Amino acid sequence: METSPSNNQPHQFPVNEAVVFIEFQNEWVNEQGWLRRNLIEGDVDFPLVLIKAKKLIKLARKTSANIIHVTLRPDREYRLFGKAKYGLRATIAEAGTWKGDMQDIHVDFKPQENELVINERTNGCKCFCREYAG
Repeated sequence: METSPSNNQPHQFPVNEAVVFIEFQNEWVNEQGWLRRNLIEGDVDFPLVLIKAKKLIKLARKTSANIIHVTLRPDREYRLFGKAKYGLRATIAEAGTWKGDMQDIHVDFKPQENELVINERTNGCKCFCREYAG
C-alpha cells in the first residue's frame, strides 16, 4: 500500500470525500481518440498524467475510497453544446467526436460496482451504469 509522505502511514481517504475522474473516456485516453490526437498529442506531460491517474484509482480502490466517474455522452446532434462557434464545444461538434466506443470509459478506469457514474452532467447520476458491466 502506498504511504503518505509526511508520516509513512498508509494513505486513507476520508469517508466524506471522493476521488472524481472526469472524462477518462476513450476520446481523451485512447491514442486513437480524435481529441487526444489533435488537441493533446505532443503534450509531454499527458502520459505522466495517465500514469498518475492509474495509480490514484488503484490506491482509491484499495482503500475503499468513494470514486465518481463523470462522463460526457453527447447526442448525435451535439445539442448539449448549444450553438457554439468557438472553443472545445465547437471543435467537438465540427470534428464529430465522441462517437461509438470513443464515449466509453477507458478500460483502465472502467467503473466497478460500488462506484458512482454521472452521465453527461445533465441527467443526474446512478450507481454503476450497467453498460460498463462485464
